Amino acid sequence: MRQCANHSDASATKPHTPSAAPAAHSSSPSPNKRRTTTSALDIAKRLLDYNQHAPTIYSPMLVPECFLIEASETETKEAMDDFVDAMAKILEEANTHPETVTEAPFTQPVRRLDEVKAAKELDLVWSEC
Repeated sequence: MRQCANHSDASATKPHTPSAAPAAHSSSPSPNKRRTTTSALDIAKRLLDYNQHAPTIYSPMLVPECFLIEASETETKEAMDDFVDAMAKILEEANTHPETVTEAPFTQPVRRLDEVKAAKELDLVWSEC
């Protein structure tokens, strides 16, 4: 993974290693498509299997395969460590067993949705309580 925009920087060879750069309020990493066949969407879906909230994907839009990670001040160190561990495991899976990442999630009641169809054919239900 590489870092983008003016956010914290990390080594391309050790993406889960803390950087020496000043702390930033957000990070926008993107998968290195030359090293793996996984996408930002695949990683976001796989995070669900690790009980992690999937970050906003493809933001900023000018950076291909990017997602926005914004940890709040209320996140505990343990929660942040769990997220970093999950990301490191997903990176390893992407390099060794990419189908595990590209076919995720496995632990959710609904697997992969057709997101284009969902955006084009909205099926919303609203009712007053």
